[in-house]
Amino acid sequence: MKILLINPPVFHAKEVRIKSRLFTTEKYMNVFGEPIGLMYLANYLQANGHEVQIVDVSNDKIWNNLPDIIRKSGEDLIGISSMTTGIIEALETAQICKEELNVPVVFGGAHASGTPETLTKHPAVDISVIGEGEQTFVELLSTIEQGTSLKEVDGICFKHNGSIVRTAPRQLIGDLDSIPWPARDLVDMKNYYMDISSHRGIWPAYTVFASRGCPFNCSFCTSNIWGRRWRKRDPKKVVDEIEAVYEQFRRPGIKFGDFVFNVDKNWVKQICNEILSRGLDIKWSAKTSIHGVTPELLDLMNRSGCVLLKYGGESADQEILSLLNKKQTNDEVENAIKWTREADISPHLYFLVGVPQETEESKKRTFEFAKRLFHKYDAKIKFSTLYVFPGTEIEEMAGLKGYDYYTPLPEIESTSRAPLYSVVTGMYSENEINRIRERYDKYFAIRSAWRYVRRNPFSLRSWKYIFRNL
Repeated sequence: MKILLINPPVFHAKEVRIKSRLFTTEKYMNVFGEPIGLMYLANYLQANGHEVQIVDVSNDKIWNNLPDIIRKSGEDLIGISSMTTGIIEALETAQICKEELNVPVVFGGAHASGTPETLTKHPAVDISVIGEGEQTFVELLSTIEQGTSLKEVDGICFKHNGSIVRTAPRQLIGDLDSIPWPARDLVDMKNYYMDISSHRGIWPAYTVFASRGCPFNCSFCTSNIWGRRWRKRDPKKVVDEIEAVYEQFRRPGIKFGDFVFNVDKNWVKQICNEILSRGLDIKWSAKTSIHGVTPELLDLMNRSGCVLLKYGGESADQEILSLLNKKQTNDEVENAIKWTREADISPHLYFLVGVPQETEESKKRTFEFAKRLFHKYDAKIKFSTLYVFPGTEIEEMAGLKGYDYYTPLPEIESTSRAPLYSVVTGMYSENEINRIRERYDKYFAIRSAWRYVRRNPFSLRSWKYIFRNL
């Protein structure tokens, strides 16, 4: 079959323009990075005999031409990726598809997996894929080609005789090495600018996944939608992909996209040693848990090119951490940050505002803790508001189970399409919570920029760092 995969736009997100080196032209770049999920799916479909095209609607020009692109493609089926933060645009994309081509429209991704029944009720959606899409999508296409019952396909939700049918859950893919690498040839990789920004410099980067899943159970995170079983790739095959990406695109940075990279310390060591044994001159970053980092492991990670590690601090209030299912203490967080900085790796720490049972005292405690880690260990600090995503425990705590995310109620509507927990529960208005977050972020952004310039006053990278972080 001929398949069109679409990465819909997120127009409310901050637009970033990256100028050429000569500053004579400028080009819109997709700030979310390459659509890696669709690229994985595309290569898997190609390996199973299907023709695939990817359209990434990353700017106004593509969006305005989308009806013509869809009509001329003449595809047999259209797949659309879905994020809750961009679900309105995704459904508008689906509506355009239905108007231009009378073919099945299939949704996948986090939003489709978190609320498949509600999403599939939408007139422009025929089928929702729940969880990992590769095997499900291939089986779905085979069923459509043969004209057999969709009820036999595990892991989907579809319309049938005026009702919504949800089939049995699909088992997670056990052997990740059986999945081909992402089809980077189906998109123009020059359109994606991502970088790794640490105290040691800035490096343009691409995304590589070394594992899937997350064994932790944070109540606000969408990772549990995919199941809590953590699965890993063969370290040698991970580094094979890293080496191939570097040779093809000559970008020295690799961003591991894994939900959590350091679940298995011995596995991390194998990846690091493989990078070192091949003499790869790369820089890399990863999202990690404070559990499972040691000074010895961090030293090895640094020697293999790690320059940045991201940690979830969330709050300095122990009761709030318990409600968020974060099994950590402030002392454990501080030790991890301290060891990371001593290993000459930049620690980035993320906190939340607008969380359950938050008070003025708990906010102050978290802010003061963040300031301590910033000034003492040179940690980069980022505050984010707590959004409610379908399929999470926070959704139930906020009383939004079954909430229709694509027709938001005025009293809980937010600029990100996903409602804010604090607004839903009446803790703060959206303006109030945004002011709090902006005040906190501004404190750290200004000081981070000044600190970076003092270290590298004559470096062009210093000024790029300022422009991207203020």
